[in-house]
Amino acid sequence: MDLTNIIIQLIIGAVGGNGAGMLLKKFSLGGLGNTIVGLLGGAGGAQILGAINPSLAEGLGGQIGGAGVGGAVLMIIVGMVKKMLAKQDKNPTALHQLHNTSFHSDLFFLS
Repeated sequence: MDLTNIIIQLIIGAVGGNGAGMLLKKFSLGGLGNTIVGLLGGAGGAQILGAINPSLAEGLGGQIGGAGVGGAVLMIIVGMVKKMLAKQDKNPTALHQLHNTSFHSDLFFLS
C-alpha cells in the first residue's frame, strides 16, 4: 500500500461520512465531526475489506467502495452512540440519582 492509496481512502472516507451525515441528520456529528470520523472509517473500511476479501479491495473501485462504506458506517455508529449517551444524560438511572443525593455524601463522611 502506498501513500496515494491511503490519501484516496481518507478522502473517500470523509466524503462517505459527510454523505451519511446529510442523509441521516439525526445521527450527524456536524461537518467537522462527520469529516473526522469519515477519515478514520475510510482508512479502516478499506483495510477491513482487504482483509476479508482481497479480490474485492483490488484496484481503485475496491478502495473507493471500502473507504466510502467504511466512512459512512463508522459515522452512523458514532452518531448512534452519541445519541444514546445524550438520551441517557436526560434520563439518569437510579444509581446516578442516588449518587446525587445528600445521603450518599453523608455516607462518604462516615467511612
